[in-house]
Amino acid sequence: MLYRQILVPKQSETPALSSSHQSNGIQRRLKGMKVVLTGRMLRTREHYKQVIETYGGIVMDKVTPSVDALFIGSTSSKLSSKHQEAIQMQIPIFKEIDLEKLILQESKMVQEEQRKKEAARKIRGKSFVITGTL
Repeated sequence: MLYRQILVPKQSETPALSSSHQSNGIQRRLKGMKVVLTGRMLRTREHYKQVIETYGGIVMDKVTPSVDALFIGSTSSKLSSKHQEAIQMQIPIFKEIDLEKLILQESKMVQEEQRKKEAARKIRGKSFVITGTL
């Protein structure tokens, strides 16, 4: 079976990231990403769909050349037709645990963005005196 063990494949396999994927210098991986879920998952597909869409991703029903990644359930024992199609189309394939890690990373990035925005909001409009040699 063909599995990708890492979240970021080789540069040639990585979907092109537009500037919309950048936010305050932090790369947002799910934003604009088209994914397909297949196989039996530990959590419901509706759960994953809501989370992916919250972070700007798009959950597709079918594997097409425009799909950026296929996530397969960790309890899947055989190749599904979606899995086979993804292999034929050379779409990166990840396990469910990789999706969990990606969601966790995305959550941390969003929290960091919110922390920076809050810090910037607190000092906006304030005057500062800087002394010393620059």
